Amino acid sequence: MKRNYFTNLLTILVFFLFLSTSFGKTTGTEKKSPLSTPRMAAASVATDGEIYVIGGITKQGKFSSLIEKYNPSTDKWSKETSMPAPISMAAAIALGKKIYVLGGRNRSGIVNKLEIYDTESKSWKKGKPMPISRWYHMATAYNQKIYVIGGISGTGGSRKALTKVEIYDSVKDTWSEAKPLPTPKQGGTAATVKGKIYVIGGRTGAGDSGYATKSVDIYDPLKNSWTSGKAMPEARTGIQSAVIDNKIYVVGGAARSKATNSIDAYDLSTETWSRMASMKYARTGHGVCSIGKKIFIIGGATKMSLAGIIGAVETLTIEE
Repeated sequence: MKRNYFTNLLTILVFFLFLSTSFGKTTGTEKKSPLSTPRMAAASVATDGEIYVIGGITKQGKFSSLIEKYNPSTDKWSKETSMPAPISMAAAIALGKKIYVLGGRNRSGIVNKLEIYDTESKSWKKGKPMPISRWYHMATAYNQKIYVIGGISGTGGSRKALTKVEIYDSVKDTWSEAKPLPTPKQGGTAATVKGKIYVIGGRTGAGDSGYATKSVDIYDPLKNSWTSGKAMPEARTGIQSAVIDNKIYVVGGAARSKATNSIDAYDLSTETWSRMASMKYARTGHGVCSIGKKIFIIGGATKMSLAGIIGAVETLTIEE
């Protein structure tokens, strides 16, 4: 009897050791100061230890040109110079002291604009426009170049998910094309780790077409080729991600037409996925940035309506 007791106890201890190893150590999420203006579909980016939240859609259904900057050391938000025009569902990439805001959608329609914000002079200038207009696309950077991936072209009944990949050279202010995605994708997330670009999740169509996917496509910029990675545990769209060490953390999004509070970690060294601590709020159309070992989760919507838009901010600390 005593031997069975200790055998069972050992089994339980081994099980929890497995959990702590495979799922990673975290402190759970912690609330931070909220956005002054709740928004979804804003572009979020971190540079020089601060976070910029750009544009988006307000609870009143208005496209926003507002930029708010967050200082993690003071837990305070401040306003920056607004964008030249309101925008939502754009992509933003930081390279040094400059933030590149690419494409998106506003009341005028789909845009191909490239707006560049200088965080030192707090001023805007225009870059060379994207070859095509798109929204709800993915973007990431490698070697001073920005890769704009997939997304949606058109509006209403003409909406179409894209495979097209375009590369912006930030030094030369020029565009070129890369090999297209294997399948159309919009509303996924892209991240660069050790010279490879990972495009995760999203939706394969637009409007009533296509489906949410859990696929992972991996692009090699040197070979201009795509391969497949380990699929996510669950198909999700409207997701965002952050990279810490050799892991990509995929945060929130929509699964089966409902916002989720899930956070999953993709360990690239072992090609495995694990579930992390859940967010306090289920959310989609949110922003995600990492600074150090902290993941910042910003705004978004808790349900698929304007009423679900929130300004709440929470962080997840990775202790591995």
